Amino acid sequence: MMLTFEGHPEYEAVEAFIRETPELEIRAVVTRHDQSQTDYFNTEDFTVPGNGSGVERERLYAAMTYERA
Repeated sequence: MMLTFEGHPEYEAVEAFIRETPELEIRAVVTRHDQSQTDYFNTEDFTVPGNGSGVERERLYAAMTYERA
């Protein structure tokens, strides 16, 4: 899922990725207007393959919950 922010002074968008595993893994990628990104994970051992760009992004742990509607 991707949401865009209209008129926000710093942030442009947020994308959410959900793995419905027994541990429920959630990743949110926040994109700023300068196109820099920060990854937020709900588990401290969540691994993501590199995107091949050679650019390292900030990766942070954040408590998140998810419920399928």
